[in-house]
Amino acid sequence: MQELGYKFRVSKRKGKKYDALLSDGRIVSFGAIKSNGEPYQQYQDRTSLKAFRNQQYSRLIAGFDGFDFVGELTRIEKMIGSQQERIQEAQNQLNLINREFLPGDIESVYRDRALTAMNDSTDKIDRLETLKSELKRLQLL
Repeated sequence: MQELGYKFRVSKRKGKKYDALLSDGRIVSFGAIKSNGEPYQQYQDRTSLKAFRNQQYSRLIAGFDGFDFVGELTRIEKMIGSQQERIQEAQNQLNLINREFLPGDIESVYRDRALTAMNDSTDKIDRLETLKSELKRLQLL
C-alpha cells in the first residue's frame, strides 16, 4: 500500500475489501468486510508492550532461580494457621464478653478489641492467600 493510496483485495471467503492507508498510520477498510481499523501506533504500542512484558517475566523467572517455593508455601500455610487461631481466640473472647455482661464501658472496649483482632486477622489471611496463589503461579512458570 502507498501513502494515502487505495488498495483493492479479494478475499476468497468474504468477498471484496478496499483498504486505504492514511497518513497517520490508520488503515481504513470499507466494502464487504469491516476491519478493526486499529491505528498503527496502537499496534506498535501493543506489540512492544507484549515484548516488554515477556522481558519482565524472564527477568522475574531468572530472579527466582533457586528459590525454595515449597518452603515458602509451607511458611505461608503456617502463618495462615496462626491467624486462624488468633481469630478463634478473639471469637472465644467475644463469646465470653457476651455471656459475662461486663459492666459499663469496659465491655465495649473488650468487644472492640476482639472485633478488631478478628478483622485484622481476616485481612491478613486474605493477603496471605493472595500471596500463596501468586507463588503457586510463579512456581508454574
